[in-house]
Amino acid sequence: MKSLATKEKIIAKSLGDFKGQKFSIKAPHFCQESDYLTELNSQLAQANTSHQNLLTELPEKISTKTLNADQLIASLLEKSINLEIPEPLVRAAQSRVSRQHPPGKQGSIGDAIHWETLLQHADTTSLKIVTGDADFASDLNTYKIRDVLEAEWIETKGLFSSISLFKSISSFFKKHYPDISLSDEIEKKSLIDQLEGSENFSTTHTVVAALNMFTYFTDAQIVRLFQILHHNTQVGWIGTDDDLQELFLKFQPRAYLVPSDISSSISNLLDVDEENFFFPF
Repeated sequence: MKSLATKEKIIAKSLGDFKGQKFSIKAPHFCQESDYLTELNSQLAQANTSHQNLLTELPEKISTKTLNADQLIASLLEKSINLEIPEPLVRAAQSRVSRQHPPGKQGSIGDAIHWETLLQHADTTSLKIVTGDADFASDLNTYKIRDVLEAEWIETKGLFSSISLFKSISSFFKKHYPDISLSDEIEKKSLIDQLEGSENFSTTHTVVAALNMFTYFTDAQIVRLFQILHHNTQVGWIGTDDDLQELFLKFQPRAYLVPSDISSSISNLLDVDEENFFFPF
């Protein structure tokens, strides 16, 4: 709930600042008769009109949670796992707060619960935390995890474990997935959603043409695309068309990810040899 309140506060401030902007220029009197000034004033008037149109559009997107950021957050939450907070974990968090151990501020237990949950339940030895919360960051280097948290993670998870901190999703992607653009991911998700709901061949071809513009797809996206090929006849029935062949055949190196119960169907729809396509090694 705290994060939602913070989000609303940031949006409200940004929108308020944006509303206060106006495109104008104060030109010297001696250029008042210039055609270029007339042209400039016309362009500024158009800019103000576009600005007003955008201000009309934004509240609707904000209220319906259809901003790009909302779509990205929703896609992340779809992949999240809800964990119970048992009483022993709460007690461990309370003990951490009482001893003034990071993360978190005195009197606040939220960050301590998050950290104890990671220590006790994270099924990994390599952890990457993405947060703008300074309570997790080193006082000497705000782009690095606190030394005491790093030491505790390694003590709990083992000598060869690792933990790192990123202050934003974009910085995380830049480090580990430099070929991925967040805006591209949002667009790809939207296109894949459209393909899943395609009701005719024309829509399928249009969406596939847009998808073919991308060179990178995640494993989850590839699996979902093959599932759509299998389930939606408006996609599968034209699986041998050139544009669909271009899209799906480039996924062959990772076709082993496709669930085995639909591999036979996929090979028929794409007219490929099942054994060689799904197990090329």
